[in-house]
Amino acid sequence: GVGHVQDYARRKCQSIGIDLSDLAENYHLFPLVPNASDPASIARFARALDRIKPEFVIVDPTYLALGEQGESAGNLFVSGPLYSALFETTSQHGATLCLIHHTTKAAGQRFDRPPTISDGQFAGFAQIIGQWHLWGRRQPYDDEHPGQHLLWGSCGGRWGDGWGIGLDVQEGSRKDFGGRKWETTIKTIAECRQAKAQDEKKETANKKLAELDAVGKTILAKMDEAKATGANAATPQGHLTVRKLKSITAHSEQIISRAMERLREQELVVAEMVKPKHSAKEAEGWIRKLEDGEQTTF
Repeated sequence: GVGHVQDYARRKCQSIGIDLSDLAENYHLFPLVPNASDPASIARFARALDRIKPEFVIVDPTYLALGEQGESAGNLFVSGPLYSALFETTSQHGATLCLIHHTTKAAGQRFDRPPTISDGQFAGFAQIIGQWHLWGRRQPYDDEHPGQHLLWGSCGGRWGDGWGIGLDVQEGSRKDFGGRKWETTIKTIAECRQAKAQDEKKETANKKLAELDAVGKTILAKMDEAKATGANAATPQGHLTVRKLKSITAHSEQIISRAMERLREQELVVAEMVKPKHSAKEAEGWIRKLEDGEQTTF
């Protein structure tokens, strides 16, 4: 609504050191967009342009300006004349028209690349637009970081110019000291891809650690059981060998060994050379570490 747009405008002005009231003569906000399918609405739009004489006109959102097209929204022959009505009206009054449009839902779920002009919804948009600034998320919105938007940005035009960037926007939340804000950081595409690769590598490493911790939790449970009942234990004290843990947990020896090393790093278990039951050879046996740091051996 109007209040939401005003809040955005106020915060953006503050971010560059000016007050929104300083733009009173050059900034006009209307609660309704013109309906390109209604000649009377276009006539009112033209009269407003004639009275205000703007240099730049923003229509947001575009789909409300295209009337009730319904299933015809995908028909270029229906939407094309509506776009033309908006452009011709503003052009006749010496203004540049900017349409705030949406991408398709499928494009909105792509976080691996900047959006392209063909990602726009409905027919006719890509064909009629001469210049564009397109924005899409680099990753899904994270509720744990309210007001943070990590975006792809791309700019292009019919003259063949264009560029791509990464844009980080920090708005904060109303609960923050001082309320919401507007802070931006521009990055190169290469920086964004490098950061994404590092995040994915970190995420993969954390996932592997979580899997090892789950195995470790199972191992500790088996150790407690072995100590309490002697089940599968290699010694009366409840030591378990890697081979025995493999058979009772259905994990490979490699996973078991890695999980045991992680448990040892956390000072939860210790390893000792023990002589398993019914075996003449010693083997490495694992057992929970006592709270006082001492360990009774067999």
